[in-house]
Amino acid sequence: MATSPNSASVPRKTINALTSIRGVAALCVVLHHLVLFFRFNKWSSPHTLTSMLYMGFTGVDLFFVLSGFILTIVHVQMRPRELGTFAMRRVLRLYPLHLSILAVMAGLGWFSIIWPRHTLNWSLLPLAGTLLAPYFSLTHNPWNDVSWSAGVELSCYLAFPLGLFALRRAPSWVLAGITAALAYTAWTLHIHDAEAWTGLPALRRGWSDFALGAAAGLLSTRLSLNRSSACLLETAGLGLIGWAVYAMQPPLIPLGAVMLIFALKAQKGPINRLLNLRPLVYLGEISYSIYLLQMVVFMAFFSLWRVPNYPTPVLYPAITPLFLVQQAVFIAVLIATASLTYKYIELPGQRLWRTAARLPARAVTAS
Repeated sequence: MATSPNSASVPRKTINALTSIRGVAALCVVLHHLVLFFRFNKWSSPHTLTSMLYMGFTGVDLFFVLSGFILTIVHVQMRPRELGTFAMRRVLRLYPLHLSILAVMAGLGWFSIIWPRHTLNWSLLPLAGTLLAPYFSLTHNPWNDVSWSAGVELSCYLAFPLGLFALRRAPSWVLAGITAALAYTAWTLHIHDAEAWTGLPALRRGWSDFALGAAAGLLSTRLSLNRSSACLLETAGLGLIGWAVYAMQPPLIPLGAVMLIFALKAQKGPINRLLNLRPLVYLGEISYSIYLLQMVVFMAFFSLWRVPNYPTPVLYPAITPLFLVQQAVFIAVLIATASLTYKYIELPGQRLWRTAARLPARAVTAS
């Protein structure tokens, strides 16, 4: 590891590997919800396939860490007069798809299609629409509950410029110490908040992950990795994530994630080459659509194609070839639907402000 000759440098080309891991993380969250829906064994049976799939919920933590990391390396030179542009970019990143999905849910629910009208809490729709639902300690959010993480990320966006302006001129050794302290904080908080999705625990979960990623991203603009260091850190980060999933230790996920992401920025290791495969990069590009659409597609798909032996608290569906085919078809339908919403909702929304203000596209994706 060596000090970069240009500490203020920002990557000028797309880091495909960082885009790809978003897609992997999104699919992990989808698998987690499949395990929940079919009520397979999870925490009670560690080291089993279903328990490891259940750990897919930690893909959200990878999202938070990556978001903080990417925003920092992209905006490290941001000036105060660019805050308006930054804010509008973030709003247009989150809201167009989110509001479109809520509109579809509200329309279907109003006419009791898929969702019976009485099962939707219409008084919560304003909170859900503004992404403020996770701040109110709700025990249940019928309006696309996976959107809680977008609400938490919104608060991270608000705090991000202040932290960046305060720390970007700090010495490298100070940034290293802050990153280590944030890694310890994330680890301790996730002991209790690992599965939190609402209220203060969810905020602590998202904030600690995002701050860790942002600090590591700022440090990465000062340091460069040679090939051997990148390979070693890639292996260590992925190995720690793998062990955390196998041993069902969610607090280790943010630590492994920040190591892997830091190494992938160097674009020198074998895992980076694997994540540069075009199908994985495309999954990363549509990952936000995959993530936000999963519950809507899930409910529609499984209401039309029900599984034999519908799960009860004591009965799991039989793992038959038909069951596995059904899950594969569901994933395919979800990806196909996400491709459409990415093309016709996400991309137009992201282009809106750039077109109006004649702004250049940012070089690094996955933000």
